[in-house]
Amino acid sequence: RITVDVLVRDGELAADDLAVRGEMKIRADLEGGLANAHGSFQLDATDAEMEYGGAFRKGRGTAATATGRIVTGPDGHIGLQDTQVKIKNFEAEVQLQTGARTRATVEAEPFGLAGWETMIPPLAEYPPAGALGIRALAVETNPLEVRGALDLQDVRLRRSDGAEVVLRGGFRGTGAEIRSEKLVAQVAGQAIRLTARVAELGARPRVTTWVEADDVESSALLALVTDRKGTLQGPLELRGSLASPLGADRALAQTLEGNLRFRIEPGR
Repeated sequence: RITVDVLVRDGELAADDLAVRGEMKIRADLEGGLANAHGSFQLDATDAEMEYGGAFRKGRGTAATATGRIVTGPDGHIGLQDTQVKIKNFEAEVQLQTGARTRATVEAEPFGLAGWETMIPPLAEYPPAGALGIRALAVETNPLEVRGALDLQDVRLRRSDGAEVVLRGGFRGTGAEIRSEKLVAQVAGQAIRLTARVAELGARPRVTTWVEADDVESSALLALVTDRKGTLQGPLELRGSLASPLGADRALAQTLEGNLRFRIEPGR
């Protein structure tokens, strides 16, 4: 039997792109020895900094806890079962299997996105609101596969000057692909229909987006992506498709390719 009750001050933990620095409280009550460890554990990293590449960053004082069971599989790899994870206001049940293929499953009730721009740097320019739900999300590696669904519930992205887009619908993973489901962006009260597909997740991921819009105010749409919102005015009809590789070294605007057809009438 192994009992652990540790308070780590000014500790540092690094694994691939994940880094944890600061105070961590770890408790565990395990049986089976190191070769077949299984039992309960608690982790509290509220007073630690957490960072995952450039996609996630948690400061000290923001809630980050995990409570569940550690298990050892037949191949000797450690996993997690029935683990409750909380980060800020996000609460989820997580299962984790490691080995030749790592598999993680996540189930979470919808949670509010307000304030998450401080933790997700790509959202810094567009602070979010609304809610996100996660249904039976399963991610496997080697090769990468994603299954399950993300539900967008009036997700609002707003620039500092007030320009805003509201997203409704969701995304579903089917293995090597992720596809949108009934995805609609609302700009200035008008709907833009979107279809998105991320293909070849396990090889060279590539995202393709199809867009359809009728009678959308062009100045409101332009305000989301540029400071020159007065350049175009008038009702916009838009059709097109754009594609780009994911994870490219260049900015997204430099890698996009495709076709757009639009008409503004009357307009200037």
